[in-house]
Amino acid sequence: MSKNRNELISELSHNLTVSSRAGRTVDLIVYWLALNFIIAISLIYYDGPFRADSLQQAYDNPQFFLESLTGLFAIVMLGVTAIHSGIPSNRFNLRLFLPALSVLFIWLGFYVVGIWSPALEPSTVGMRSVPCYLETILFGLPSLVLGMYFIGRLWPLNGARTGLMIGLAAGATPALIMQFACMYAPVHIITHHLLPGLMLGVIGFFAGKYYLSR
Repeated sequence: MSKNRNELISELSHNLTVSSRAGRTVDLIVYWLALNFIIAISLIYYDGPFRADSLQQAYDNPQFFLESLTGLFAIVMLGVTAIHSGIPSNRFNLRLFLPALSVLFIWLGFYVVGIWSPALEPSTVGMRSVPCYLETILFGLPSLVLGMYFIGRLWPLNGARTGLMIGLAAGATPALIMQFACMYAPVHIITHHLLPGLMLGVIGFFAGKYYLSR
């Protein structure tokens, strides 16, 4: 009877010494996350300028700064989780995805609370000419493709879960950058930035299921 892939890897790796450079994990995390932000910032700036006072708003307003920092932390955690999940290990299970997902939903929670207590006065300043829900999805796709390529060079045991993390990180990045470029209004942020960004997680799930699980 043939063994499945998890059992085979578990047996082959049982007595092996752990290597701190397996898969050049740190390099992959840094390269992908850096490209992730460079691509999103470049595409959003190409489509239109950032709000002139957005950085000053983050400096002056603790709530806006905290919600932005939480978004950044969520993206980094999702990226780290995605790349670690590409390294075969029988110790990597569903529970190890929960910290990154928890921070992501805490970030989303800031804007749910913001419906009644927004960090900034809701305004149409920065409204984009192209529907920004399309921008969020389209500007996250290049990072999703790059993530699939980088992590596909490893050996993810569960391509669907790994693809979900890749897609969420790729979609959350333009959603975060939009807070400094597009209009600030909590309902608009949820419906036109965050939810479209999370849709890339769904795309990543199915792409990972068929591409990373070959």
